[in-house]
Amino acid sequence: MSLRSAFVSIAIFFSVAFSSFAYEFTKFETFLEQENLWDLKKTEFPKNMYFNWVSDKQDCTRWPAYSNSPGISFLGMKCYEILIRFGDEKIEQIGICLYS
Repeated sequence: MSLRSAFVSIAIFFSVAFSSFAYEFTKFETFLEQENLWDLKKTEFPKNMYFNWVSDKQDCTRWPAYSNSPGISFLGMKCYEILIRFGDEKIEQIGICLYS
């Protein structure tokens, strides 16, 4: 199991274990704690300054850690990239890069 897969598994645990709907992207785990995370449709994905669509198909949104990007952490660790992929309109995969 890769490090990325391990952290996504942790994220799935948090999304099931907590039922908070309030989140802030600076602490990405608060987004992952949503009870309905895997039912979130791409049309419902919050528009914000953190994530941008990768293509016009809007099947993947990305947050890169450029020097001018707002900082995001996951469980207290700095994130270097986050990809949220959508399949059949709902979130299908979340990838968090904690080391680059």
